[in-house]
Amino acid sequence: MLTKISRGFGYRELLIPALSILLVSGFTYLIKFLLPAPSESVDKIIVATWWISPFLIVLLVLAKRHSRWITFLLSAGGKRDSKPSGIFAAPIFYALTGGAAVLGLIAIFWKQDFMGFYRGFTVIDFLLGLAICALIYFGFWGRNRRCSNWFTVATVIGVEILALPAYFQWPGNIADDFHFPFTTEEISAITVGHFPYSNFIPQYTALLGYPISPFINLWKSHSLIITTGYFTFLQFLCVAIAVLLPVLVGGRKIFGAALILVAFPPLILMREVDRPLTYFATFPIRIIIPMVLILLTFLWISRSHELDRTGRVRLVGVGVFGGATLFNNLDYGIPAFGAVVLALFLSQREIRMRFWTVLFFCTGATIPFIFFYVAGWLSGNPVHWSYMLTFARIFGAENYMAVPIDKFGLHIAFVSLFVAVTSLGIILMVRSAGRNNFAARQGALLTLIGTFSLLSTVYFSSRSLVPTLISGYSFQVGACCAALLPLISFSVKAQKMKLAGLRTYSLATSLFAILAIASCAGAVLLIGSPSDNLSHFVNGKVNLSYSKLQNLTLELENSLATAVIVKDVTTYDQNHIWQIAPMPSAVELQTGYRSAALTSNSDYFVLADPIFRRLQCAALQENLEVKYLVLERRSALALDTEPLCQDLFDFPGQDLAPTPSDLVLLTRNPGN
Repeated sequence: MLTKISRGFGYRELLIPALSILLVSGFTYLIKFLLPAPSESVDKIIVATWWISPFLIVLLVLAKRHSRWITFLLSAGGKRDSKPSGIFAAPIFYALTGGAAVLGLIAIFWKQDFMGFYRGFTVIDFLLGLAICALIYFGFWGRNRRCSNWFTVATVIGVEILALPAYFQWPGNIADDFHFPFTTEEISAITVGHFPYSNFIPQYTALLGYPISPFINLWKSHSLIITTGYFTFLQFLCVAIAVLLPVLVGGRKIFGAALILVAFPPLILMREVDRPLTYFATFPIRIIIPMVLILLTFLWISRSHELDRTGRVRLVGVGVFGGATLFNNLDYGIPAFGAVVLALFLSQREIRMRFWTVLFFCTGATIPFIFFYVAGWLSGNPVHWSYMLTFARIFGAENYMAVPIDKFGLHIAFVSLFVAVTSLGIILMVRSAGRNNFAARQGALLTLIGTFSLLSTVYFSSRSLVPTLISGYSFQVGACCAALLPLISFSVKAQKMKLAGLRTYSLATSLFAILAIASCAGAVLLIGSPSDNLSHFVNGKVNLSYSKLQNLTLELENSLATAVIVKDVTTYDQNHIWQIAPMPSAVELQTGYRSAALTSNSDYFVLADPIFRRLQCAALQENLEVKYLVLERRSALALDTEPLCQDLFDFPGQDLAPTPSDLVLLTRNPGN
């Protein structure tokens, strides 16, 4: 089988990583040079060139032999399996690969972060990563299987000792206390009866609240603890899927190495206790459903890629999950959906079967949308599909608080890895279309992980900050490196069996695999010591503003009662008193005062764009049960700027009666 797979692999593949780094850095610098004025359109052009790069590389690698200039440059004027030769070809070849390696190292070591979150990746970190690479090679791919098994056990124990203390969080000691109210509110909103894209507009997730809703209903007083534990469980599930995928391709011996590469990058310590795993908005909320979709798609391609009756049914089932991925979150749902469509299209040999495969998948993807539309109509909560684009419009299309992409930086290393992995995956799938062998499975894995990671960089374009890059893509970096392990393991076999094609192909993966894997493994020095991570949890030494949120519900319950007494409306039914307090759904679970919030946080009312104020006022106008509204003073002042709300409620202006939590009570005007 090795001989069959090695057929057709040559020195063109050696330039895949080099071309990835050169194209990404070259396109970025060239566009920033030609269009120096920062704007949203410039960033979109840069991201578009990143997306085009894999297809340019694939065209170069798969070009026909009669393309003389391509043959001269990439094959060095000789046969596909020959070494670079000639006066000009060899220097060009080595100059490209060497220059790309230098650019890659500079990007990895880039430390510029004007926010001061990221301390940077040092030479010591990289040397440690190289040492771990050597341990991976000799420990997992050594000749003695028993030693490899013991090495795997030792690796699992070591990763647990280093990683688990960083995962421990609870409501009294949340690291990212700024984003936690936003994320936990979107989970709790489902429990209190909000319907996604009808009477509630989620930014991060529309569906993840449903599995946990019964548990929150049973233990309402512990809703924040349940939500925190739920997020931690989903993080472990993300890591498990990213480790399982390469194991399914390369076998159990991949497990230990994959665990190292996937577990460490999300633990990179930035400011105090901030790290990717503390940013629940991405890890796990935006990532978990796309990862499950990628797993299901990979299983379909590797086990039942034929379009018989069973294959069609299963493919429609995968499509249902693809539609749910889109419905849940568009930021990462669209990239995951696009990656799956590309992989399914390439999995078939005949062009007609390719279109049928994509059609069955897309047919299944419409089912969740039809289901929620009908469910909303039957329950009196009509779905407003335009709500799905609300946050994309504010934070993307309208360039709100956007930071332009730099000419060069750490993002070059991240994106170059995604481009190289995507290119390798597409090439493997094209050459093994319609088959079910190692190359097809490895290609499908690389295509799914790489394309999803690459397409999701559109999220970085509107928030081009180092903390955004690390928080949003560290997990994908580890997943991409882990996805390369089966190919590297297979290449090790090829080296031992002296198969020319795969021997050269192993060099293609090794060039950037050493850089990428060493960087992931070297993240060990960036995650903090286990005792420091655990002490934050045990002793509560972190000075965070979340200490206020720990007792939020009790304080707000007293404040709501005080506000009601001030207005002398104690004789009215409690159902007529609604609130838009901080974490309104959690407040409803504790106090019984129903949430009238259309979004997860009233902070959106003070954004520059008035769309949230307009939508909230329109929702209050439709809800005739809202006779009295309790909310923060600044939120009331923001709603007072909207003519619709001015007609609905009696706004006393700056003389709003204060309460202990700075809440005020608005009375609905008669006839409105």
